[in-house]
Amino acid sequence: MFEPIASIVKRRKKKFSFSQEINAIGVLEVWDKVIEDIFNKDIKEKCKPLSFKQGVLKIKVENSILSQELQLRRIDIKNIINQRLDQVSVDKIIFQL
Repeated sequence: MFEPIASIVKRRKKKFSFSQEINAIGVLEVWDKVIEDIFNKDIKEKCKPLSFKQGVLKIKVENSILSQELQLRRIDIKNIINQRLDQVSVDKIIFQL
């Protein structure tokens, strides 16, 4: 009968040239949820995605202490994002002040 839109998009995105844009949207949507789950809502408000291009996720952070904390957990963050997206999208995370 009806097929969920998410499954249609997943199946069709490889066929069209906007698959990178769809990946970027997915990564940026998952970022907030992952950070809130790992840390808390306060931390989520202090670090925001700037861009996602060619597997590199750039994050703007409020201060150097937070940057160090996120840097220590970057592998966990990257793995959880990729796991929630059911694919390897994020290869590297860069934190910028």
